[in-house]
Amino acid sequence: IMLLEVAEERAVPWTAPEDYELDMEDPAAGLFVDRVLKILLGDGSVHDLEEGIDLDTLRALFTRAGGEVVRLP
Repeated sequence: IMLLEVAEERAVPWTAPEDYELDMEDPAAGLFVDRVLKILLGDGSVHDLEEGIDLDTLRALFTRAGGEVVRLP
């Protein structure tokens, strides 16, 4: 995941040199807006993930060079 939309209370200003702090124990916390997580992947594709996505799949999407094979719903 290169870019994602998060709930307003968890947002980081795009002009600030800081990153979103992901909780790998609960990677879904504060991410879903109206039950959807909008993501942009490194290949340029855009996806809407529904709330309730498997947490292992979500963790794998956030893992760089983890070697996981991810199939998006």
